[in-house]
Amino acid sequence: MKLFINAGGKGTRLQSISRDIPKPMLPICGKPVLHHLVEWAKKNNIHDIVIMSGYKAEYITNYFKDGKEFGVHITHSVEETPLESGGAIKFAQKYIDGPFIYISGDHICEIDLKKMLAFHQRNNADMTILVHKSSHPYDADILKTNEQGRIIQF
Repeated sequence: MKLFINAGGKGTRLQSISRDIPKPMLPICGKPVLHHLVEWAKKNNIHDIVIMSGYKAEYITNYFKDGKEFGVHITHSVEETPLESGGAIKFAQKYIDGPFIYISGDHICEIDLKKMLAFHQRNNADMTILVHKSSHPYDADILKTNEQGRIIQF
């Protein structure tokens, strides 16, 4: 299982804080957000990671290199121009060789992937998306589901 991390955005809303580094490289508790995601992947027994970057990608590639220092294998998929989320995956599709997990590079999470994968397999789905209810849903994507939890509108 591979983890694809989308770390290509400019992070314009945080530029007053991030200044000249990509948003996923902002330090939280002394380590970049991406570093926390690599540790989360290892904790969930994922050691093959593709980091999809673009904006100031050299910060990411110089920090992680091939991932050996972090106990993982990292492949860098660097976009010349911003391709958005779907475009980043399409650009990196040559690294897809089976089921994979995708996450945005500016998230820190404690999701138990074993449970999520078991749910995915139990429901025989083509894709599983982890979502949560929000008190302010109109500043993000909105999904509507049916009684079985299947997405009927995005």
